[in-house]
Amino acid sequence: MKKRRFLQPRAFGGLVDSEISKKRCFFGMGFASIVPVDLATIMLASLGADSYTLLLIDEFYRMNNLCEDEIRAGLGKTREAIAALSDVFGFSPEIMLCSEFMHTVEYKAIFEETAAAVMENHLGQELLGTVPLRYRAVSGISYPLNELACTAFMAKNGIQIKIGPTKEKIYDSVMKKIGIGIDFSYLIDAFAVGTKIPEKVIHYVSENRGSGQRLYLDDTVHMASMKILMGPDKASSYFIRLASAAAAVLGNDIEDASMLYGKRLRKAARQMMMENLIRPFKEVAGYG
Repeated sequence: MKKRRFLQPRAFGGLVDSEISKKRCFFGMGFASIVPVDLATIMLASLGADSYTLLLIDEFYRMNNLCEDEIRAGLGKTREAIAALSDVFGFSPEIMLCSEFMHTVEYKAIFEETAAAVMENHLGQELLGTVPLRYRAVSGISYPLNELACTAFMAKNGIQIKIGPTKEKIYDSVMKKIGIGIDFSYLIDAFAVGTKIPEKVIHYVSENRGSGQRLYLDDTVHMASMKILMGPDKASSYFIRLASAAAAVLGNDIEDASMLYGKRLRKAARQMMMENLIRPFKEVAGYG
């Protein structure tokens, strides 16, 4: 029986919530020496864009006093994973580091303009609300102000769309109010595996796993297979959407799993993820 394709090319593979075709886009992301499989979601979401930049936030880790050895290790591992995924799917995003521009005169001027716009529009308290309570006494709004200024810098250098996880909507709303001049698009939510109820996770934060576990690119094939079967259904559906986007790029069949649930859904997710992402990545990366 012929398998049916059920994801449409608009917002490629259904991984982002708006049309980014022929636009210049960027995604700001953290990194670590253990890389979640959701890096593939971040990369595949960009297909169809005119250009795509992954902005790695090394300078923000320095603000949080992360040691240089950890930063170097995370950058190295993430670059390796991006290179392997680029080989699998046949395209390479541009990689940029925040440290490449955050100490320049241009950036410092943009930061001052952004800070002034926030204060003039009485948005300081709203921006402070984006900072976790444990950090407010230490950094105040300096961290999110730099997040806004980095986006303004990218916009002034030709970027048209900022793509991010939905958790970023809280400070994206401040950007809209001060008119940074960029559009916003959001990835579909990622989920931990092995939880009783669906628990959202941040795609690029490796330690963010709720009460369950995460699927990592350096998991063995056996470990990845077992984790995908852990559910819950929201996680399985997410994996199917990711694997379907991968299959579309690779020219493989896409199974209509829209009516599945429970064990059948988990098994479909495992088959699609293993065939279209896990095994192709392992073959290129040469481990696991």
